[in-house]
Amino acid sequence: MKEIIHCISTISLGGAEKQLFILVNEQLNLGHQVSVIYLKDKPELKKNFQDAGAIVIDSLWGKKIFRQIYLLRKFLKEKDAVLHAHLPQAELICALSKQKCTLVISKHNSEKFFPRANDLISQVLARYVFYRSDLCISISSAVQSFLIKIREIKDCNKLEVIHYGYSEIDSPTIAEINDWKEKLKLKNEFVIGTIARMVSQKNYAVLLHSFRLFQQNHENSKLLVIGDGILREEIFALARELNIYNNIIWVRHTSAVPALLSLMNVFVLTSNYEGFGLVLLESMARDIPVLASNNSSIPEVLGQNYPGLFHTGDFEDLAKLMKDCLHMEFYNKIKFESKNRLLNFDSRKMALQILEAYKRINA
Repeated sequence: MKEIIHCISTISLGGAEKQLFILVNEQLNLGHQVSVIYLKDKPELKKNFQDAGAIVIDSLWGKKIFRQIYLLRKFLKEKDAVLHAHLPQAELICALSKQKCTLVISKHNSEKFFPRANDLISQVLARYVFYRSDLCISISSAVQSFLIKIREIKDCNKLEVIHYGYSEIDSPTIAEINDWKEKLKLKNEFVIGTIARMVSQKNYAVLLHSFRLFQQNHENSKLLVIGDGILREEIFALARELNIYNNIIWVRHTSAVPALLSLMNVFVLTSNYEGFGLVLLESMARDIPVLASNNSSIPEVLGQNYPGLFHTGDFEDLAKLMKDCLHMEFYNKIKFESKNRLLNFDSRKMALQILEAYKRINA
């Protein structure tokens, strides 16, 4: 197998970034030489990659885009490697710099290539990257269908769907969990939680309205919100308007996700759409029952008939499921089903599928 070079826009604590670490760790364990190039933002996972044995290249970090293209072309000049790009900025720079390398792109989101641009500009950039690629991997069928629908990729024989695989990056100790419980002043409350960026996609309004209905008859409950983003003040204002602000525990960006998940009785995802939703697998791994919107890739992950799915945008439907979780029969049912579903997303299986895809395009 050729050298594997991953290029990703950031190595912060996002879903795509954590999934890349899982993939790189498996590729290293399978005996491959792996390098990781990142382009911007705080390199929160850099030490994780290095400790696993990956070569982390930070010479492009923080540079202007044309400088990044120049440096990457120079780096790749004599290489005959698999260049695997993740997230739009990295995809574009790799497409412009690939030289003799085989270019693989992974599509992690059900979004336009360039969300802030008009559709035509986004399509032109996406199609150029797709044309230059040798293989396009989508993390779910929902992502692939969406990108074909908006005409940013073409339905052809270089498409493949390979789901995320999961393995725990950091397993929390009992002491860490108890420290967070004490820090957040939790005692015996029923804790409903979410982990999501504070952006419109995540539909926090549904979460807050449903928790208000639930909390009216269940005062010994808390909502644990882990996230930050551009809608932070707007979400705070809605919580105050609904008179539930003081029943919510707010935690900003943190690396302590496994420990915080362990404090939840139920995990809720109210997104309008998801490319995959790695946090669903993280919740399953901590044995936390999941309630989630029935849209995009979410039923692909949880199962079409999973009983914890609610109608997208319907806060009354979600509030009912929250109340159902107080009954042990229903609680244990969704806990069992979500835990079993995790078996479908094995990290080694995912890594082997991707390696086989590399081999096919280099055959």
